[in-house]
Amino acid sequence: MDIKRVLTNVVVVSFLFLLCSTVVTAMEEKEGKADDDCIGCHVTITPGIVKQHLDSPMANPKKHKDYVGCTDCHGDLHQDMDDFASAEFPTPTTCGKCHKEQVEQYRKGKHELAWFGMKSQVAWHSQPASIVKQGHKGCSGCHKIGRKGYQGVFQGFDKVTHDGGKEAKEYRYGNAQCD
Repeated sequence: MDIKRVLTNVVVVSFLFLLCSTVVTAMEEKEGKADDDCIGCHVTITPGIVKQHLDSPMANPKKHKDYVGCTDCHGDLHQDMDDFASAEFPTPTTCGKCHKEQVEQYRKGKHELAWFGMKSQVAWHSQPASIVKQGHKGCSGCHKIGRKGYQGVFQGFDKVTHDGGKEAKEYRYGNAQCD
């Protein structure tokens, strides 16, 4: 084994050790309220997301009145690695349970229509699916904000209507609009 590989392994192990100790400390501070099973698995699979959540006000009782756990936003259907697709992804409706005023402001503002506006551009329709669908590459990488499902003249409607969630179901990611 060469020295470069050994050093890389040392750095990776050190990072995981520090992350795990941060998680344990954060869980202890939350007086056992943390989602132990979720964090225990995700600390090795998606350590950045775990750290991001634990650093957020929602996971910090000193900054937020109530601890917000994994199942509060992602449901409890996802139990192991085989059923990862059962995890729910937050939508503005999910966020509205706690952030009603902010979601109402969002719904009344221009960002509610941002996705519809982007899709109305002529250039959008000539893009390959790998750019405009789940990958959120190209324009949709940043402009994914906006409620999915608005329909207008291009789709044969006289005025802007909504499809009741049909388009949003096509997108696993990018429906929680506060990002």
